[in-house]
Amino acid sequence: MNHIIVEDKLRDTNPVPVVIAFTPNYFIPASTCLYSIFASLDTEEQMHVICLLSEELPDRLKQKIQLIGGERAQYSFINLQGRLQNIYIDAKYTEVASYRLLLPDLLPEYDKVMYIDCDIIVRNNLVKLYRSVDLGNHYLAAVFEAPMDFQLGHLKVIGCHPDEYVNSGFLIMNLELMRRDNMVEKFIDASKADYLEFPDQDVLNQLCKKRILGLPPFYNSIRTFYLPQYKQYFLKKYTEQDWVDVHRHGTVHYTGAKPWNCLTVEFQLWWQYYELLPEEIKTTEQLYLTGLHLEQYRHATYNPVDYYEEALRRDPIDVRSNNALGLWYIRKGRFRKAEQYLLTAVKTLQKRNPNPYDGEPIYNLGLALKYQGRYNEAYDRFYKSCWNAAWQD
Repeated sequence: MNHIIVEDKLRDTNPVPVVIAFTPNYFIPASTCLYSIFASLDTEEQMHVICLLSEELPDRLKQKIQLIGGERAQYSFINLQGRLQNIYIDAKYTEVASYRLLLPDLLPEYDKVMYIDCDIIVRNNLVKLYRSVDLGNHYLAAVFEAPMDFQLGHLKVIGCHPDEYVNSGFLIMNLELMRRDNMVEKFIDASKADYLEFPDQDVLNQLCKKRILGLPPFYNSIRTFYLPQYKQYFLKKYTEQDWVDVHRHGTVHYTGAKPWNCLTVEFQLWWQYYELLPEEIKTTEQLYLTGLHLEQYRHATYNPVDYYEEALRRDPIDVRSNNALGLWYIRKGRFRKAEQYLLTAVKTLQKRNPNPYDGEPIYNLGLALKYQGRYNEAYDRFYKSCWNAAWQD
């Protein structure tokens, strides 16, 4: 089993760099992930949190996220809007997923960093892991997946052996070696191929294969590691004890369905950490998420509109609550009222970016206009929403 190599650097007291990338609408998942990271550290351990952004994050959100970790945390924000051009982006993802490929050049001050996806709840000490791993001549340390039969065809297409394919949601990256070997240029060139199913992950596996150090699976426990019907595949790669460790203290990676949207594997764990966030972060977000929950489960006595309206009383330009209310009133046939909320959401989205990441409010505004018989205006909105791949169908 190719697990970690231990190096005696545990006395190092410098802040450990951890990189996280997110879009503004993933602010809450990113905050929850970061909270779980610091909750798993010893009290004296420090981290340098480097946030890679798809667009400029408002100052109020920067101030809020920096509450996480307190004096143990240093924060940096890097806006990478427009940095990745002409690479292949699968419709299921955004270019943010490929920002990790730029890290060797983005962070010349570091020889080694950790990267983590924001749809993760950490239940292990990452500072101790970082200081114990000697990457040597390896480009990466990561957790190998346990592929299932239906995945084998894709792995063959991209030239990867089933036993040697890692999940890129949690990485320890050898930036020094990658810079020496000019890997960023190679990553970007390989990212132009349109057969990639998981663009950044496939590229890292293609170009780093045979030079990836395996981590124990509890450091990045993907969805299939928790489901008993997939245990047979897990045990082809790992041991019974690994299975036990994943279920006892695995760092949960919510591949597939997200717990802030629907019921999924380890759903309650994510909400436990969300509830521990500073109140300043949860203020409008909790109201929006509560309203969404009430809509999804059609609660008999509570009205989701009350929660959306309270969120807007506190933050009148909140995009998600305006969009939710607009969609609510479309369903109720109150199209003029829906238009008012959706216009606010769209104006906020387009304040800094005429082609925002999330096209849903623009599409919903098109619906509200269509149902009022304003077809030309509706067409313009539908056309604009197609900038986002999720609304092209």
